[in-house]
Amino acid sequence: VLTLGGKITPLFPEAVGEMYYRPVRVWVQRDNRGATELRTLYTYDDDGNFYGYYRLPTSAGGYHNVGARHPGQNNGAVQDRFLTFSKTVTQHVRVTGLPGYKEGTGVIKNNANANITGLKAMVDSELVAQLENEGIRRFNVTAPTSLGPDQTGKIYVSFECTVPYFSGNFDIEIVSDQASPQYMTITVSIIPLQPKLVAEPGRIQAAVLRGTQRMFSFEVKNFGAAPTGDLKVLAPTSKFVELASDQVIPSLDVGNGSFVSFMVTIPETQALGKLRGSFAVSNQLVGAGCSYELDIQSNATGTLIIRPENEFTYFAAGNPLVGGAIITVTSGDNKFRFRGVTEENTNTTNATAIVLENLRETYYRIHVQAIGHGSYTSTILLPPEGLTVEAWLPKKLVSYTWTVRETVVREVYKFKLEATFTTQVP
Repeated sequence: VLTLGGKITPLFPEAVGEMYYRPVRVWVQRDNRGATELRTLYTYDDDGNFYGYYRLPTSAGGYHNVGARHPGQNNGAVQDRFLTFSKTVTQHVRVTGLPGYKEGTGVIKNNANANITGLKAMVDSELVAQLENEGIRRFNVTAPTSLGPDQTGKIYVSFECTVPYFSGNFDIEIVSDQASPQYMTITVSIIPLQPKLVAEPGRIQAAVLRGTQRMFSFEVKNFGAAPTGDLKVLAPTSKFVELASDQVIPSLDVGNGSFVSFMVTIPETQALGKLRGSFAVSNQLVGAGCSYELDIQSNATGTLIIRPENEFTYFAAGNPLVGGAIITVTSGDNKFRFRGVTEENTNTTNATAIVLENLRETYYRIHVQAIGHGSYTSTILLPPEGLTVEAWLPKKLVSYTWTVRETVVREVYKFKLEATFTTQVP
């Protein structure tokens, strides 16, 4: 806070009259580097004395010019000059992380256009003793010894946290030879060392033959910074899957792991398809899991017969199949693919079915198409005893031909519809 005061001395006192409560315009400017601050003060006696207060902003350190003028004047001469010092904390210190040696940085700024010297960071001795009791050891603060005009400087804080958890904040005092003290807040948040459990692999995909057993395993490993504590293995409720390793895993130190094994038993009568489930390894602190997707397969083989049929197969003599039919067969796992064409004959009576022998028992996608017919698509399960697929291809018995003829009348057309019926007479 700046106290401003002075006295009005008129050139012709007898012409001015009483001097009590006369206005005076006082101005303050930061060395011509900022806007002029004006204050209107009033005399308090007949001698023309006046005074008032002006609060300098925290960022207004440096050399200032001050003067006064009559309200009717546009400007006035500099009548005094003074220097103020100001520094502010622009960044407080925040330290987070795991226990151990820690460092943090704060920032302080010299707001004056003059040097600040004798800078020090003061830490209360009682505060240091309290921090020692809380597990914060070797607390140290370093500050620059001086700051130039409008210069910023860093305050370095370091300490060692010897306890697994600490949370709190406290202040340190930044003093100098010129400016008033400033307080910088140090916020500390130390979290405990934590384990981190990871399952490798996190997912198992494999094939299992029906009527066999197969062993699978995955590893759980501690990639964290603290022991895990004892872990429990939770197995899925499946009559085909059984845990083959211990249900309780002793605590894993940092970097150590343990394998979890399980046996899969598929009975001979089990239907083909997918078997899905998951294992969980956890305790109250940490956990990980591994899922599985097993494809139940068979090593039995069978014969697949595909008969492309249409209306003539049922109503014409000789029950002919569709000749020239394109047949595509693909297994569900895409490991088998077949493409064939039925024999094309003039009377279609000798067209033969497609016969695929020694195909593995599994699911197959069948697609059949032929010119002049609708298509056929189906997914089937081929059993060991074989399967005959009657692929129905409806024949397009009626076709339409459109004839467009332009007439002499502009933009007028005649459309002739011709229907062609296909049949077979014995």
